[in-house]
Amino acid sequence: MATTPDIAIVAKRAMFRSPLVGPLLRACDHIEAGEGGLFAGAVVAEQALRRLRAGTPVLIFPEGTRSPASGVGELRPGAFEIAARSGVPIVPFLITCDPPTLMRGQPWYAIPARTAVMTVRQLPALDPGGGAAVLARSLRDTYRQRLGCAPATAQETTPVTSLAHAGP
Repeated sequence: MATTPDIAIVAKRAMFRSPLVGPLLRACDHIEAGEGGLFAGAVVAEQALRRLRAGTPVLIFPEGTRSPASGVGELRPGAFEIAARSGVPIVPFLITCDPPTLMRGQPWYAIPARTAVMTVRQLPALDPGGGAAVLARSLRDTYRQRLGCAPATAQETTPVTSLAHAGP
């Protein structure tokens, strides 16, 4: 956020309800991801598309939560669908932490023995022209390769479902 102060972040509802960060998220007009109900994704997509059309970058964590110890969790289709609908390229970032900490399933209070160093790397942009499913597979494969993870299993290569839409 320090390098892109006009960015809109998609954050889960619990963050918006937090007495510490909730008021900041609302004041800065970030996007609430909702509770995962039937229409929550459509509302998030519309808000993100509106911001992108206005020239505001949108930050979405495609896993929707912290990564598992194995490296890469399931990438949800929302960010990729938004990119495909808007025609805006995805600019992926790879965030690593040494020693690993704050992984999914690990308590937030499990403090490592030494100071954790977080590294954020920008990766090459992905053209949205191939569609949401292709974008998701491409990024998942890139993350797995960069993290030295085993190749995806047959179950993990199931295409991401893309929502039907008529135009941007």
